[in-house]
Amino acid sequence: MPKKLYAVLASAALLASTSACATRETPLAASDIAPSRQLSSWCQGDRTIRYNPAPAAGVADAGNRFDSDETVAELQEHNARLRAACPEPEAP
Repeated sequence: MPKKLYAVLASAALLASTSACATRETPLAASDIAPSRQLSSWCQGDRTIRYNPAPAAGVADAGNRFDSDETVAELQEHNARLRAACPEPEAP
């Protein structure tokens, strides 16, 4: 009898603990149909990324302070996609 009682209690505890993890609503997609930054979890978690391009081609970068042209292009693309998918809320 104690083994059956233990099995029932363990099953009840397992069901009670896993039901708390259920997602009740479908999160909004980060796309042009998402109404704003406040409602999209992707928009809330992402941000624009700053970069430091070289002032001119062929500039010596002894301290490695400038981002490469490839890095700058990728960051510009990321920032453009973020602005398109997650427009800033309009000021009141």
